[in-house]
Order: sequence, then C-alpha cells, then structure tokens
Amino acid sequence: MTRTLVILAHPDMGRSRISRRWAEAIRAAGDITLHDLYARYPDGQIDGEAERLLVADHDRIVLQFPLTWYSCPPLLSVWQTEIMKRGWAYGPGGRALRLKTLGIAFSTGLNGRDYQPDGRYGRTLDELTVPFELMAVHTGMHYLPPFTLTGARECDDAAIAASAQAYLHHLRQVGPRLIASGKDDDRARTVYPEDEAAQTLGSPLSQASVAARNSVFSSATSTLACTKYVIPSVPTSLAPSRSGTAMECVSG
Repeated sequence: MTRTLVILAHPDMGRSRISRRWAEAIRAAGDITLHDLYARYPDGQIDGEAERLLVADHDRIVLQFPLTWYSCPPLLSVWQTEIMKRGWAYGPGGRALRLKTLGIAFSTGLNGRDYQPDGRYGRTLDELTVPFELMAVHTGMHYLPPFTLTGARECDDAAIAASAQAYLHHLRQVGPRLIASGKDDDRARTVYPEDEAAQTLGSPLSQASVAARNSVFSSATSTLACTKYVIPSVPTSLAPSRSGTAMECVSG
C-alpha cells in the first residue's frame, strides 16, 4: 500500500480557512499522514534527522501551504534545506528519495485570472512553482501535477468543503505528470571531498524495494467549479496530466 505524507506549512492555522479544512479532511480520512511543521517546530528549529526518517518511510510526499509572497512560507524553505542533504537526497550515495513522488498543494487569495500570461502578474502558477518541480528532478522523484485553489477570499464554506474532498481524491489517485527515470546523471556520480562523511546520512534503495513501495496511479485532470460544489468523475488514463487539479472560487 502506498504511504502518503502531507507536509503542512501554514504560519497561522488559527486564522486559516482553506489549509485548516484540508487538514481536517486528511485527519478524518485516516489513511494519509499529516505533519504540521509550525505546530511541531514553534521555535523554527527543524530536526533534519527526524524529518528524513519520516520522509523515508513514505512513498508520496505532498507539500501543502498558502502561497506566500509568490512562494512558500519560510519554515517550509528551512525544512527543504535541512532534509535535502547531499549524500542522502542527491549526489553520491544520495538515493533516499529516488523514485518516490513529490507534489504541492496550495491556495491563493487572489483569483486565477491574475496568474495568467495576460493577467495582473504576467506569470502562471506553474512558473511560480518551478523550484518544486526542479527539486523533484534533482532528487530523482516523480512529480505530481499541483493541486490549487485560487480566489480563496471569495470561497464560502460549501466551496471549501468541496475542495477538501477533491484534495483527498488528488492525494490518493492522481498520478505524476513527470516520471523519473531512476538513472544517475554524471553529477550524481561526481565525488567531492566531503562526500565520504555524507555517505553516513543514507544508503541507496534497492530496485526491488522501490518496486515494492510504489503503486500505479490513475492520471487525470479534474476541475471543480466552486460555485457548483460538485466533484466530476475522473477517468483512468495511462498518460500523466500536466495541468493538475485547478479550482477557483468566483463571486457572482
């Protein structure tokens, strides 16, 4: 059975409407691990070793956050720095994440029209979140299409509840849009002087264990119109989706 881990990073869950409801749905579901960084580390000091052990014990890792200054909240950036160590996540001996799956799920206060080539910012959400995709590429992970909810300020409770159910479907069923080869490039085999010490951080996963710990997921795009509060059926497809699950709350 595939084990899914959601790394939640919201600096003010007490005031959150979207992330809090998504987290409640995950806890109620019972088959997905939820890890709240701001609750676990109120002092901002990430325990890298403990976090690496947690990540290593799961197959799919989804980073959940509110878009904050067109990026993620600061503690999630610290988390990335603390766990993505050479010799564990990448480089010689760094195979702990190889052929696992990475994804992101986030909400924006502004509506999706602002994040179009001809919109207010002239940049898409895919462009803003490229660093997460590249992190997956660099560490040999598959990459899921993003799950997004835009126009969050205009969402009512029914729309948020519908988004939470769509999110659970995404976490369980949607397949990667980028599939890692599992092969090393030249730089992954380049040994630096400090690599001998870094080898103790982790060891390669065997191909047999990788095969046993990964499942085949259906890959499809589902779009939820928040004004209708319905989740469309999702067809099974072998072709990975690029656009992901894009939701928007609109007024009127």
